[in-house]
Amino acid sequence: MQTFKHRGVALDSAARTAAPADTVLDLARYEGLIVVLKVSAGDAGFGLTLTIKGKDALGNSVNLLSAAQVTAPGTTCYVVHPHATVPAGEGITKASATPLPQEVALNIAVAGVQSVTYSLCYELIP
Repeated sequence: MQTFKHRGVALDSAARTAAPADTVLDLARYEGLIVVLKVSAGDAGFGLTLTIKGKDALGNSVNLLSAAQVTAPGTTCYVVHPHATVPAGEGITKASATPLPQEVALNIAVAGVQSVTYSLCYELIP
């Protein structure tokens, strides 16, 4: 059996003051998705909110996972998988037990204009 694993960097670690463009992923051979948001530093009052959106063939989107706003440095981990649960103490911030469509967009909303240094990585689960 051939296993297709894929991981990548949606956003390299950098200081930003505005929301970046969505990262769109093709999940044709994958059942789940892990996304890690790592905030290294930020000016007082910053806020980042991750939304994982499913897209249909016409480009319409629906929220699969909407995370709580991140307002302090640290690492947060999000999982979307049909069989996802949130194991206590296992480092997963939020999970959504949702089937994934073929195309998914990772969206970061930025509150305010404060500088925030962060990265966004993902791993696709077969």
